[in-house]
Amino acid sequence: MSLYASVTGIRWDFSGTQIAGDIHVPANQRIVPFEIDPATDHFTAANALWNKIDEAFDRIDNVL
Repeated sequence: MSLYASVTGIRWDFSGTQIAGDIHVPANQRIVPFEIDPATDHFTAANALWNKIDEAFDRIDNVL
């Protein structure tokens, strides 16, 4: 699990009831927060999270 966190830049926030955290993008010094309703089915939640990661890192491609 730590490998996924390292590769994706995710820092989980376990303090609330939502699936939440931040995506750290060191290349452009950004932190992108995310929050997903825990009632969301696993497939949809996983896709939403990957989309958020993709959006966060896509901005690097535009900068580089």
